[in-house]
Amino acid sequence: MRGGEHDQVLVLLDVLELNDPFHLKEINGGGLSIVDVSLIDGVELLTGGFPAEYGDRRSGVFNIKSARPPSSHRWGAGVGLMNIRVFARGSSARGNWMVSIRRGYLDVVLDLMGEENAPRLTYCDALAKAE
Repeated sequence: MRGGEHDQVLVLLDVLELNDPFHLKEINGGGLSIVDVSLIDGVELLTGGFPAEYGDRRSGVFNIKSARPPSSHRWGAGVGLMNIRVFARGSSARGNWMVSIRRGYLDVVLDLMGEENAPRLTYCDALAKAE
């Protein structure tokens, strides 16, 4: 949030607090979210006057609601500007589920460019949900 530090913002994912919700924190305080945007159903942003139930944060509350796993099966992979992603969604007799795994490859790009003193820009994350 503008004017506030990262530790003054509460980031929630389906009511669970995310303590370090960013990758590459050493670059401008973290520019990449640890949550795959394709698994987000919606967000709620509170920047002032939020209730006491959100604790002692001063700058704001960023509440992320993950998508519901679909009942149809789907598998795939994707390559973006910053990362590569593998995902699966489906159902079983016990319910629906989804999984996403991402790995950033900026370190590989810098190695291919021959950058010798480049910072190590490596990250990966995974998100799974079952209902």
